[in-house]
Amino acid sequence: MKQFIKEALLLGGFYFFLSYFVCYFTGNDAWIWGLAIITILLIAVIVLAFKKSFAPLAKFWKKYPKISTYLAGFGVVKYFSIIFGGIPGAIDGYLMVTATDIAWYQEYFEAYMPTFIFVYWLVFWCCLFGATYLAFFSDIKLVKIIEVPAKVESKDVAQNKARAPRKNARKKPAKKK
Repeated sequence: MKQFIKEALLLGGFYFFLSYFVCYFTGNDAWIWGLAIITILLIAVIVLAFKKSFAPLAKFWKKYPKISTYLAGFGVVKYFSIIFGGIPGAIDGYLMVTATDIAWYQEYFEAYMPTFIFVYWLVFWCCLFGATYLAFFSDIKLVKIIEVPAKVESKDVAQNKARAPRKNARKKPAKKK
């Protein structure tokens, strides 16, 4: 995966958790915090597009690869919800408010939302299972099983034999000064 995509998805994952934390609060302060967080996300993604990499994000990904994989998966979910939920919702909301025939827009919205919610949860679970696969199982290689010779020693036995002095080993004479 390209560095820009990894880091953009990582930013989306951070936004995923911050936005849900802010959603538990009500009032204008929570609304302002939500707008500030999404503004910071958009600015960070735009700057990242020109810069191609942020050192702190790259260090975070290197230090915590499994957590970063999950955050990237949640970033996919959040970007999906912004692109297919937030933008069409804002446009449809504006059209519904300004339209003279509201009934048509209400029918469209009532058909769009259940479909969007179903696809949202489908994307959520696919990203969660995909992140689990990438974090834990992608390193497993499918290996062809071959026959093992009859005499196989365990690693511990082989290491102890290597450390033990040999019976027939000659002692080297000490060097004189």
